[in-house]
Amino acid sequence: MLCKAAYKTTIEIYIFLHSHLVVLPMTKVQQGTGEYLPRKEDCLAAARKFGIYAKKIRGDIPLVGSPERSAFRTAVQNEKNELYILESVFVHGIQRKEQIACSLDLLANHQLQGIVPYLPSPDGGHLLHDEHGYWLMSAYVPGEPLKRPDYAFERWRGRAFADFLLSLKKKAALLSIKSNGPFFSIASYATHIMEDLKQNDPEFLPWFLPFFQQLETSFFPGHDVLPRWFCHGDFHPMNMIWGKDTIKAVIDWEFSGIKPE
Repeated sequence: MLCKAAYKTTIEIYIFLHSHLVVLPMTKVQQGTGEYLPRKEDCLAAARKFGIYAKKIRGDIPLVGSPERSAFRTAVQNEKNELYILESVFVHGIQRKEQIACSLDLLANHQLQGIVPYLPSPDGGHLLHDEHGYWLMSAYVPGEPLKRPDYAFERWRGRAFADFLLSLKKKAALLSIKSNGPFFSIASYATHIMEDLKQNDPEFLPWFLPFFQQLETSFFPGHDVLPRWFCHGDFHPMNMIWGKDTIKAVIDWEFSGIKPE
């Protein structure tokens, strides 16, 4: 069982990091990694192959989530002024993206609230392949901005967190969602991060070492033997689209899979 001290330490790290991060406005170029910046015509053509007759690229709309998950992404607008997200997928990540899309389909089909499934591609899957690469498309969900660090102390968000996690566990238990890769250990991952920090940025090591040592003694020993379920894998407030009093969508499922609950 996770002891109160380890839980308190985890929350302290979370609040510290999120209250000290600086959010920069996202530009068209920042919505991708710079590896591939497709032409406007390529984006509109890809959207139309999904059956969305896009008329405009909306690079002025900031997109929440992690831009590095895709080669490029942008909002597009159709003739009815409906908004969608179009993303270009790295070639090395197409299999993983299709696995994630299938898992989201299963959850959405079983009425789990907060799931935004990808649109089907013409071949019946989710990834569209054309001469410009691989594409995914989903509905755009508008949301409310988070005020840092105040949101971390708003109780209703904690209740919304718990409600979603309980619903996810219940729905996933009924579905045939399998592990999409090797078992992921957060303890091993954290240890790897500390090793990288020691090698590349040793001046910051004293800041994080006390927190890591607390987790190492109170949390890590029991973590990898906890019961395993299908989990989001990166569940935190910045990976959600918030309404005024609810979670409208949970995004960035790249780390999802069978993990310790």
